[in-house]
Amino acid sequence: RAARRHSVGDITGGIRLARCHDQTHNIVAQFGRQMHPPHLVARTMQGVQRQGVRRVHLAPELRDYIVRLVMATRETDTARDIAHAVSPRGTLALAAAAKARAYLHGRRFALPEDVAALAADALAHRMVLSWRAVAEGGSARAVVADILNEVEAL
Repeated sequence: RAARRHSVGDITGGIRLARCHDQTHNIVAQFGRQMHPPHLVARTMQGVQRQGVRRVHLAPELRDYIVRLVMATRETDTARDIAHAVSPRGTLALAAAAKARAYLHGRRFALPEDVAALAADALAHRMVLSWRAVAEGGSARAVVADILNEVEAL
């Protein structure tokens, strides 16, 4: 067998690798005791986020806008395309979604843009279109878009 010659680069590389290994071991040993299982970290983060969303301000005018959007599923010309209108739970869902979007955008207050951006997602599946609207190719998302055009934001 031929003897392998080690160069200085091989030796220093091995030393670096050993140091890196030792340092990694030390990091794990030092912080391993303080780390929490992933499911506890996720629960903690969810709790922090929920508290942050609860702190987002929803102005009375914005609450009124949300209520008017939901009421429009019952009272406007567009409502003739709706067999079952959005319930009060839809109002709560839209308000919560607007607050969450504001929180994710780093704001402590919700804007009409937050409501408009999420209205179709929060309301469309909470209404049932009339048979006529379905036969004409209508969609709940299109009805929500029409309602957003009809109802003045603030």
